[in-house]
Amino acid sequence: MTSISYLDKIVSAKYISSADLKDAVFELLSLKNFSEEEKIFLTENLLKKEERFSTYFTDETIVQSSLIKSDEIFLLSGVSKTPVKNNSAAQNDFKVMFLILYGEKKKNEYLKLLAFLYRMLSGRQIKNRLLSCDKEAEIKEQIIKAINEIEG
Repeated sequence: MTSISYLDKIVSAKYISSADLKDAVFELLSLKNFSEEEKIFLTENLLKKEERFSTYFTDETIVQSSLIKSDEIFLLSGVSKTPVKNNSAAQNDFKVMFLILYGEKKKNEYLKLLAFLYRMLSGRQIKNRLLSCDKEAEIKEQIIKAINEIEG
């Protein structure tokens, strides 16, 4: 599931310029060719989920996920040099954001990817590596490298 070539196809990354969670989600969704209606629907869905249950993982990092109407899986990643405001009930601001979007047929791959992400994020090393990236391409490279290090 997590060979370099496979991860290279599903991982997208960017610097987040938005100041709040809603705009950051919308910004990450713009990495893929979703229609405006799909982006609005997914953003609202993810914000509702955040209100019910915080996706804040640890150390200024959040991990969100959502089903999509597709047979694909995507890992969208964003990094911000300044804290992004999370106005949900938890109110945990963040600098690193992961968004996993997956189709129903990719549920097993989603669960594996989620497990790798949580293992990867269990220490501060990856967050610090991501925050020190100078280019967006480096963010993607660091994520792929970290997941493959875990996989062994």
